Amino acid sequence: MRLPTSGQGFGAPIDMAKTEELFIHALENGVNYWDTAYVYHNGKSEEAIGSILSANGYRKEINIATKFPTMPQFEASSFEDIFNEQLKRLRTGYIDFYLIHSLEASRWESVKGRGIIEFLDSLKSQGLIHHAGFSFHDNYDAFVKILGDYDWDFCQVQMNFLDVENQATMKGIEYAYKKGLKVAIMEPLRGGQIIGVKGPDVDKIKEDTGYSEKTAAKACFDFLWDRPEILTVLSGMNRMEDLAENIANASIAEVGGLGEIEKSFLSRLKELIEERQAIKCTLCEYCLEGCPAEIDIPRAFRAYNDAKAFDSPRMGAGQLRRFNPNITNCQDCGACEEVCPQQLPVRELINEVIEFFQL
Repeated sequence: MRLPTSGQGFGAPIDMAKTEELFIHALENGVNYWDTAYVYHNGKSEEAIGSILSANGYRKEINIATKFPTMPQFEASSFEDIFNEQLKRLRTGYIDFYLIHSLEASRWESVKGRGIIEFLDSLKSQGLIHHAGFSFHDNYDAFVKILGDYDWDFCQVQMNFLDVENQATMKGIEYAYKKGLKVAIMEPLRGGQIIGVKGPDVDKIKEDTGYSEKTAAKACFDFLWDRPEILTVLSGMNRMEDLAENIANASIAEVGGLGEIEKSFLSRLKELIEERQAIKCTLCEYCLEGCPAEIDIPRAFRAYNDAKAFDSPRMGAGQLRRFNPNITNCQDCGACEEVCPQQLPVRELINEVIEFFQL
């Protein structure tokens, strides 16, 4: 979802040279699970991975995870047509881990009513997918309901040290594990936001707790790798230095390896972030796909959050000018709220941002 691009903003072309360099380095250092989806990078993410795999002969060395889209604009689309297009994009004859994308209660009922269970069974019986799962953005009750409706192999949920009580919750992860499901984790750094929290307050927390790492990343990942329920942790790495750091940390991580220093650091950091954060947007960009006014909502919210978190309206206003998210073009249609995984009142928040920056 966050491959290197050759431009700014949603829809910028993927930088294939940088992507291939990252891909090969990751593969050569043991990273064998690649997560993509039908909608990522305007459909170009699957194509990029397929191109690299076919050019380098790496298909059998990795596990491809991709997703069937459940967004409203795909409600009339044929299951078979979408899946066959994904195979074509990825240049493969099968998918290792196939997920129903971004499920919440109503979307699950919709695709279930259209026959998704029978479709998954058919794909598995033909060997076209090896593991059936779903990615999830709703609450614990919806999570338990979906788990009980099908014999899933795995699931993918948002989790980090800030979200223990949010969405599926840590209790939900434990429940899935007890049912025999493998659990993949997304948003371990909340879209990179967590490691973007800097300043004297963070330096003071490091000093007080004795946490000596350059960024909070190691502690954030160790918080997850510490758990026996977790199969793998996804990270949207698009810089070589981030990839190298994550590989180094993962190489020494183990269940039960979260130390007291890291626990103390994360506890204090959570308090600080909760105090600073104005909008709980994870920058997933789902809201961009159906916006008729083409507003870059995540950019606008990021500018607002940065202005509030770092007490710098000037910095936030500078971000707005640089990326020009066209936030004042909002048509109040609500399309953004229909697809927001965090279930944010997006239109209300857009008005809040407009008022804050006096646009």
